[in-house]
Amino acid sequence: ETWWKNSRIIELKSGGSEIDSPETAKLPNACVKVELSNTNLSEFNYIPTNLVSLSLKNNKFLQNVNLTSETNLQTVDFDKNEFLHNVDVGTQKNLTDLNLGGQIRTLAGELPELETLDVSNTELNRIDLNDATKLKNLVASNTKIKSIDARSYQSLEVLNLSGCTDFGKDQITSLLLPDSYALKDIDLSDTSVQSEELGKVLNELDAKNIEDGSVK
Repeated sequence: ETWWKNSRIIELKSGGSEIDSPETAKLPNACVKVELSNTNLSEFNYIPTNLVSLSLKNNKFLQNVNLTSETNLQTVDFDKNEFLHNVDVGTQKNLTDLNLGGQIRTLAGELPELETLDVSNTELNRIDLNDATKLKNLVASNTKIKSIDARSYQSLEVLNLSGCTDFGKDQITSLLLPDSYALKDIDLSDTSVQSEELGKVLNELDAKNIEDGSVK
């Protein structure tokens, strides 16, 4: 309805089984912050220009989210969507925080301002975010990731790969670290990283004289 689209609502928190299609999920153009939970949506694609915060959680039928059009989004939370398997973030030049859940297997996009990425407890096996030079926190625990090239993440402070049982399996080099002094905390517990490579990681950190750091 036109009245809804043009309403002055800037913050919206809603949900319920009545929200089950792109039409029933249309948001007011003035919206800045939106949280939709426990809906019957299977896809979500409509992002108003003013929207900076989007949360879609506990949507049991949600499978596809398309953000291929550039938006003003700064924070996105798609956690706890059991069957979510396709998220296309495209180019989001303002996005700083991204939290994904469900069955997603790959993540790619242009996210130059991204600072925090949480993809824990997903089926993710690959991350392609080479331009995320401002990324500080990468949490990918309990995923299917086997290796990661973090050399472009020059601002990285925290890297959590705990519980990634395939990480490092049958590989000599599974982790490539950034050439910076920002990294403070690495968690490789319950992975398959070889002792030789773990020693190499420790030597790299020691060579940078990182103090008050933590490696697990």
